[in-house]
Amino acid sequence: MATVLATPPALAPLARAPLTGRDGATTTGSALWATRPSVIYVLRRPGCVLCRATAARIAALAPQLESMGVGLACVANAWLPAEVEAFVDGYWPLPVYLDSEQAFFAAVGGGTVRRGSLTSFLNPFSRSWKNAKAAKAAGAAGNMTGDGLTMGGLLAVKKGDGGVVFAAQETDFGDAPTDDQVLAAARAAAGKQ
Repeated sequence: MATVLATPPALAPLARAPLTGRDGATTTGSALWATRPSVIYVLRRPGCVLCRATAARIAALAPQLESMGVGLACVANAWLPAEVEAFVDGYWPLPVYLDSEQAFFAAVGGGTVRRGSLTSFLNPFSRSWKNAKAAKAAGAAGNMTGDGLTMGGLLAVKKGDGGVVFAAQETDFGDAPTDDQVLAAARAAAGKQ
């Protein structure tokens, strides 16, 4: 399970962060929550089996979030077009943006872009291994293309200047908030608690 930050990050660095969509159009982070609250999946690597399993699970919550009036988007720290397209086609049929300045990654990292260590995969009893087994059991497939060490997470942001109400960081590879946590975060962002 992901680590929930006790103090949500500041909104300003996220709001001004430049984002690039799949069509090449640029915008800023604030566009994601300008007209409605939003949940943002901060993706470590689009080809990662762990990330793809998490993405598919979170994307499946989209109808419930939509019924609350909450948007759902994803930001990635690197852009490998073939990997992003495979990610969208198989796991995340929703908006994906490149966060070239890694502002969202710093936000879920508690102010720093966190990097994981592959040593957790040396222990077959580690949480990373358990997460990988669960991802494969869920039917996700992946590859090793791209930087898989920049850790991701999830954010929930209120509409406009309302601020970040939930931030969770990937502590071990594949750690992610539960469905209940994602839905509770969406309710908090929508002011429906």
